[in-house]
Amino acid sequence: MKGDEATITSDHMELINHGEKTIFDGHVVLQRPPYELKAKRMTRAQGTGHVDVEGQIVATWVSPEGGQVRVQGDRGRYDPNTEKAELWTNPSRKVKVDWKDEQGSARFYSARAEFEGATRKVRLVNHVTGHVVPAPR
Repeated sequence: MKGDEATITSDHMELINHGEKTIFDGHVVLQRPPYELKAKRMTRAQGTGHVDVEGQIVATWVSPEGGQVRVQGDRGRYDPNTEKAELWTNPSRKVKVDWKDEQGSARFYSARAEFEGATRKVRLVNHVTGHVVPAPR
């Protein structure tokens, strides 16, 4: 698979209006190395390429050095053109972000998480809480 292509697999797929909209349902996995996005349902709009994501979302990004960022939420959107993803939850829950690399690990919670693939930058928005654990020396 080329680095600029994304692959989506699922239990069910529905094409609407000759693929103008595609709905993937059940154990959906979007892979575009080094990113992987899992959810119950994804809807892709052909015109923009945007993928709207719903249900028990787990997004994982692995760096070339072996570090990993894992984000969990209930709803989200992935834009393959800009390599940006946003995840959010309903008001009674929080998005969970786990990070681990050679420098240590961290877990944070917030109302919304934004990830920029090109810069590998994660931005948490609204009511951020969490902690960082440095790696043992």
